[in-house]
Amino acid sequence: VTVSTSSSGTFTDAGGTCSPITTTASTAINCTAGDLTNGVAYYFRIAAVNAAGTGPASASSAAATPTGVPGAPAAPSATAGDEESELNWTAPSDGGTAITGYEVQRSLFGGAFTPQPGCTGLGAVLTCTASGLNNGTQVRFRVAAINSAGQGPWSAASVSITPFGLPGTPNRPFANAGVGTVVVEWNPPSANGSAITSYTVSEATSVGGTYRDVTGECQDRPPTSNQCTLSRTSTSTEYFYTVSATNARGTGSASDPSIGVTPIPSSAPDITEVIPGDGQLSIAFTYSDASTNVEYSLNGGSTWSVRSPASPASPLVISGLSNGTSYGVRIRMVISSGSSSESDVVTATP
Repeated sequence: VTVSTSSSGTFTDAGGTCSPITTTASTAINCTAGDLTNGVAYYFRIAAVNAAGTGPASASSAAATPTGVPGAPAAPSATAGDEESELNWTAPSDGGTAITGYEVQRSLFGGAFTPQPGCTGLGAVLTCTASGLNNGTQVRFRVAAINSAGQGPWSAASVSITPFGLPGTPNRPFANAGVGTVVVEWNPPSANGSAITSYTVSEATSVGGTYRDVTGECQDRPPTSNQCTLSRTSTSTEYFYTVSATNARGTGSASDPSIGVTPIPSSAPDITEVIPGDGQLSIAFTYSDASTNVEYSLNGGSTWSVRSPASPASPLVISGLSNGTSYGVRIRMVISSGSSSESDVVTATP
């Protein structure tokens, strides 16, 4: 038995079980040619052999094309989505006949591979969306091609990916009023598969009002802190706050508004004595809260100056004044949230 890739070409030994056949049977004879390439058309001839030698070859057979299952695809690429993953792969060798479809399997946390929902019964496509995944759970994928001869070997597994979505919605934040401050606190929501990288704190002056982003005003806020301290000195304004979380997917929904809070008024310093001097006034005072400096007014509070060098200590000596001129002295303390309430006005003349 001889073989060629052309009906009129050079024929060589067909190999396999056809090289040669020794039999005296008078019934039909068959053999399997070897070393052929799937997808290539071959022609065969047969010649009989006896003690006198080899007789003439038969006419060429009709073309015959061997086929096998497809090869293994390369490992698919996987892109993490929200409870899903977009998979892509390239077609392998088709084994001599067209690929008609693909099978996709998944493995969770390195476990056994099982059929992947959303990617079953595929036709001859090179992509699918793997659905039904759990955000925050590692998963790998593999792909096998199918043709008329059957399913080929599985690809190598993809790299592990972890699906993730927007962060959850924080619970209603807690807003606590302080002296000239509001402290907003909240519990972290679900990260939903990707670490929370920052929070957005928004403020309104009515529960159903327009909320503005005040994150940049937070005094003690690293990117993932769950506390924001704001300087708020208006003691007649009620403030409401919402919080939203951000991760690599984006920013999630804002929380329900906090209960409204109004900053607590700061205490005022008390001027206990004013001692006139030559071109100066020495002002003794008391103040019970923490402070860093003193501001003073000589016109009852219309304009203010700051003590230099800074000191919250009593007494405050104001120099450079005009003898014989009456001054309406008022002081206030520099505190962490700005300025304290103002003292009563005391009139004095150097």
